[in-house]
Amino acid sequence: MAIRVGLENPVPVIKIDGLFLNCPYFLGKRAIGNEIGDAYALNQMQRLWVYGYPKSKSGLDDPLVNAGMDPGLRRLGWKRVIVFVAGNDVLRFRGWYYERELKKSVWIGDVKVVEFGGENHVFNLGKPDSPKAIEMLKLLAYFLNG
Repeated sequence: MAIRVGLENPVPVIKIDGLFLNCPYFLGKRAIGNEIGDAYALNQMQRLWVYGYPKSKSGLDDPLVNAGMDPGLRRLGWKRVIVFVAGNDVLRFRGWYYERELKKSVWIGDVKVVEFGGENHVFNLGKPDSPKAIEMLKLLAYFLNG
């Protein structure tokens, strides 16, 4: 979805400076990293995507859920990206994969992944006062103001 800013608005009316992803919900047909280590959680995430978007012709490799399959990735509409991943999240490898695919795509910009060890998917929503959630908020504020 974020690609559309670059594709649909070659001369944007509103300047968007950066993209922030919090524990992104990216998937793919082929397991990466240690995704298979929690097969049950991964299966639940995959089933949710198929249920939510049953008409997808590409299934788990649909560019909406597998950014690496998007031929327009290099045309991402901003120059800065920060991706937060949680160390215990079965999808954390997809955040790192997104960084790698952005760099491979010859996209011109800066991308950074920050991993919060020992935390679960979107931990900051359930524990907003925890030290790591506060650290995340500070990093986000720095990113937005930088």
